[in-house]
Amino acid sequence: MNFDDPFEGDETPAQKRKRYTKVAGGVAMIVVGLPLIPFPLPVGGVVTFGGIYMVVNNSKRARSLMGSTLARYPKLGKRVRHLFKRKRS
Repeated sequence: MNFDDPFEGDETPAQKRKRYTKVAGGVAMIVVGLPLIPFPLPVGGVVTFGGIYMVVNNSKRARSLMGSTLARYPKLGKRVRHLFKRKRS
């Protein structure tokens, strides 16, 4: 059992609620960041990618979708995959 993976094993209701809150926060960041992307400051891109990072790290479905997308586009995968790797201790 890997204790770093939030999707393995049993979760307490508090842990599940915390994970769902993080997913909701990530979705909110994406919704706020997307309209800001065309502006001259790079705030929209940073907020959007931060939201994507939060959603992918806390949602099994989003992680699966990200993995299949990166497998389909290998050049993109090389650039992005290292951002989502978990640290091994």
